[in-house]
Amino acid sequence: MGGAALCYAAASAGAPPRPLAPCPRLEKAHDLPLRAGGRPLRADVDGDGVRDRVTIRLAGKAPDNCGFLLLVEARKRRYAARVPQGTKWSFPIRASETSAMYPEPYVDFTVPIQRRGLVIAVAQQHGASNVSGSLYALVHSRLQRLEFPQRHGFWYAGSLAASQTFDCYRRGRSGAIVATARWPSRRPGWWFRRSVLRLDGARFRVVRTHVLKVSPAVGGRLSERWHVSYGLFRSCTASRNGRGP
Repeated sequence: MGGAALCYAAASAGAPPRPLAPCPRLEKAHDLPLRAGGRPLRADVDGDGVRDRVTIRLAGKAPDNCGFLLLVEARKRRYAARVPQGTKWSFPIRASETSAMYPEPYVDFTVPIQRRGLVIAVAQQHGASNVSGSLYALVHSRLQRLEFPQRHGFWYAGSLAASQTFDCYRRGRSGAIVATARWPSRRPGWWFRRSVLRLDGARFRVVRTHVLKVSPAVGGRLSERWHVSYGLFRSCTASRNGRGP
């Protein structure tokens, strides 16, 4: 927990929660202010050949699990989706308070997974050595949060204990991604798990998984080859906001 969060916890001890406003309607996302510190990203999300404006909007008095909205302003229409932060406290707090304490959520980058348009990566939480977030894409003309299989949640980077990264399958536009996880074995060496996940509507499904155990030397070479802890979607990132790994 950061210094700002510790100060907030101390100041809030015994204090009644501040009143909360209702969750904002998605169609009103463009009326909300930009989340402070969030930079717009320009990317062709809908695939019409024109770059769209991608931002995080803030309904400051709404609960933090519904007060952050991802907004895509395209040439012909707007698309919006909620970015649920999930309160870190035992009581609901305002989105503006979460925004003041943490840098997330923010638009991190876009990546060409689908045949048309781009998928948006939103960073939502960070720990000492990893970042967790969500991927969003236009599915059936709606901006939707993409679901992952349980053991392949969208977190990346990591520590010596465990690391994970993602990349496009065959450098993008294939409708699939590769998830690579690494963790130490009991004896000197590393375990690796490589899974191909195919996007089916708004859900990723596991196509195949390969697990192998290797020596420390081979593990070092595979970590560099597969960019474990060294980057995310290294072969196919379309645009980046300059804030992620």
